[in-house]
Amino acid sequence: MYRLLPEVTGAAIIDDISSFWAWLHSDNFTSSIHTVFPNLTPELTSVVAAGESAGGYLSLQSAFLFPHARIAAVIATYPAQYPDISAYNPRAGGDVAAEAAVDEGLERLGKPPRVSSPWPECRGLIEAMCRTGRHREMMGGDQRLTARGALAVAQEVMGRLPGIWIVQGEEDDLVS
Repeated sequence: MYRLLPEVTGAAIIDDISSFWAWLHSDNFTSSIHTVFPNLTPELTSVVAAGESAGGYLSLQSAFLFPHARIAAVIATYPAQYPDISAYNPRAGGDVAAEAAVDEGLERLGKPPRVSSPWPECRGLIEAMCRTGRHREMMGGDQRLTARGALAVAQEVMGRLPGIWIVQGEEDDLVS
């Protein structure tokens, strides 16, 4: 589980994911498995990360940012887009309702965070972020959150990327 926008920033969510990968590869995880299944030893040398929407984005980020996760492949189904992709951040200008929706979302920062949100609970906020170009603001300024920043970390640390499969619908009215 990870906390969701807008109650926390994208950087906080990436920190949650980092903690998960550290726990998964720790002795605590293996001990927990052995408590329930004494004869089972988890194979963690080659992991597949998969997710949809925000989970797809975080699966990609996990592969790029956390080499200790030992991710061999990523399956990202309609992943959330990177905030540094200009096509994802158009500024229509003058959309007062969308600007108000983003402002309202930013006011939720620091409130008790959600870790689950049934679709389409936050669709209006996501659409407003896209229409106003304020996705970067909602995510926070951490360079790890951008495609360029994450790929730079991956290339510096690993020198290569895992296999990546991205699925996106042709008629997706949210990102098209």
